[in-house]
Amino acid sequence: MKTSKEVVSLIIGSGFLGQKLLNMLLGKGETVWVSTRNEIRAEEMQSCGARTILVDVNEADTWAGLDVLAGIDMQIYLLLPPSKLRLEIFRHFLSHLQRWPLKRLVMTSSTVVYGRECRTVDADSTVRIDSDRAKRQFDLEEAVRSMSCETRIVRLAGLYGAERIIGIQTVLAKEKLSGRAASYLNLIHVEDAATLLLKVMSSQSAARVELGSDGQCLSRGQYYGELARVLACPPPVFEDESDSPEGRRCDNAITCERVDWQPHYTDFKQVLKQTQ
Repeated sequence: MKTSKEVVSLIIGSGFLGQKLLNMLLGKGETVWVSTRNEIRAEEMQSCGARTILVDVNEADTWAGLDVLAGIDMQIYLLLPPSKLRLEIFRHFLSHLQRWPLKRLVMTSSTVVYGRECRTVDADSTVRIDSDRAKRQFDLEEAVRSMSCETRIVRLAGLYGAERIIGIQTVLAKEKLSGRAASYLNLIHVEDAATLLLKVMSSQSAARVELGSDGQCLSRGQYYGELARVLACPPPVFEDESDSPEGRRCDNAITCERVDWQPHYTDFKQVLKQTQ
């Protein structure tokens, strides 16, 4: 009787979210490879129990490092910052990945593709490309969707955690904040983002696009006001003081139902308290 081949996870991108995801996968007893262009990060990942490959997605002459995975059934988590990617080279890199058997590829994206219009959006909402950043992000998504293997996109709200508090340096420096106090802010804790990626990877009912947020939309004034209070700093001042709310409000309900996932961190104040 034949035994099924082990499926190996490959994390491409060793940043804030990549580290959390790695820890969770290793905790499940899985074999995990991590692709990074940084030798110091590679050593850090190895100390955690990962196997590492030095690859720079933007440098084709480094891609041969992935050859060590030839013939291995892989599921890939693509967690790369879009600002660092060159689209045409990225397309070639994705073609390079398809030389091997890929079970599934899950890519993180951003809710920026839904645009800045004041509306409620979920995973099934139409995109509104209204900025260069949104266009760049959507073009990267399209490149992934054109792959021959099964792909899934997870559009994440603002990623935060005790190790990375959004806007903390600006508040500590007592600088003006860009935009409006009444604009909407959507968040997701890094641990919840990692558990969502695991769910989307393994789910049989996940859609090709899912949305990750904590489901608790708030205003930037609420968030930065609480952050200033926790840090014992003066109340924040915004460059645009108009009262009109704007921006998207992320609804995670469809994704929660489809992939059987619920965020654990639904009150950002609990995490901010850890900075005290």
